[in-house]
Amino acid sequence: MKTFIREISVKSVLITGITCYIGCELARSLVKKGVSVSGIVRNDSQVNRLSPFQDQISLFVSDGTQTSLDVAVKKSEPDVIIHLAGYYVWEHTPADEALLIEGNVAFGMRLLEAARKNGIYRIINTGSHFQYFESEQPSPINRYAQTKQDFADILYEYSKDYDFQFLNLIIFESYGPRDWRNKLIQAIVQNQRSGGTLTIVASDPVMDFAYIDDIVDAYIQAAYLLQNSPREVCGNSYALTGGERKSISELIKIFEKIGGKSIMTEKKEDPANVKRIHMPWNGPTLPGWKPKISLYSGIKRFLRDFC
Repeated sequence: MKTFIREISVKSVLITGITCYIGCELARSLVKKGVSVSGIVRNDSQVNRLSPFQDQISLFVSDGTQTSLDVAVKKSEPDVIIHLAGYYVWEHTPADEALLIEGNVAFGMRLLEAARKNGIYRIINTGSHFQYFESEQPSPINRYAQTKQDFADILYEYSKDYDFQFLNLIIFESYGPRDWRNKLIQAIVQNQRSGGTLTIVASDPVMDFAYIDDIVDAYIQAAYLLQNSPREVCGNSYALTGGERKSISELIKIFEKIGGKSIMTEKKEDPANVKRIHMPWNGPTLPGWKPKISLYSGIKRFLRDFC
């Protein structure tokens, strides 16, 4: 199979979590390719993130009921559903438990039921590398990862009972233009420009950063495969790696080289009871896809666009 199928074969896509960073950039790309894009949002979703192309997509509000998702799937008539929605928290409290279950399990189950009722059987599910703690097999590091794995297991059962065709795309770290999130890369840039001191983990874990264009390409390729080669990929989980894995200190050196300015750091030990992934999951990559943008090139682009 040639690397990455550029001609998308699906005509319509329904995206949950369309207002998250990956969802926005995926929708933007699909609209440019002439795909009919629909999205599921909540009443409090920040739909203004979609404003540059919102008039070219259809949005459906999920109010927590089965009916609202039934309507969204029926009216959008997608060739494939791309499931990005979820609720994230690293250290959960009792107050987070219901939100984790609703956001990562219950919502997904209602989505599957809506898909089943409307005869839509292709789903691209989004997972997290936090589901793989020091193991090649699922071993969730925290409650967030556990609920993500719970839904992946439910999706697998649906595939057996109702012939759903699905695959899981496992996300590591994503970055790129128009990224409003305050994550490690943003913190590095801010401290480099301000001359501040960046606090980093003393254990210097290795991380995997994938540029957003490569991630978007992976979702498009996954949709192609589910439609054209489902037996090859159905039920599998694939790592959306950036192709280069660097420790935090190595990442900082790249920023220093490109930005031409040193970055002051302060190392902090993790508490004894804190788990941390020090080497990301080494899972298989999606057939026909590989990252094209190197970490060095991606950071240069990021710095050019960062405000």
